[in-house]
Amino acid sequence: MTSTVSFQCLLRQGDTRAGGRIEERGARVCARVEIKGERGLWGVVAVYQPARSAAWLHENASRVRKGLPSVG
Repeated sequence: MTSTVSFQCLLRQGDTRAGGRIEERGARVCARVEIKGERGLWGVVAVYQPARSAAWLHENASRVRKGLPSVG
C-alpha cells in the first residue's frame, strides 16, 4: 500500500482565499485544482513544506484529540 503525500497550500478562487491540504500531484504554484464540495477550480497560490503522509496526519490528529478532552 502506498501512502498519499500532501502539502498545506494557499488556494484562491476570485477574491476568496482558503488553506487546505493538496495531494502531491496538484501541489504546484499556478496549478488549478478541484476541491470536493466546492464549485469551480481553485488556483494554488503557495505550497508549504514539509510534505505529510496520510498516516502521519491521522496519527497527529489522534494525538491532538487526546489532549483535548472536549473533542476526544
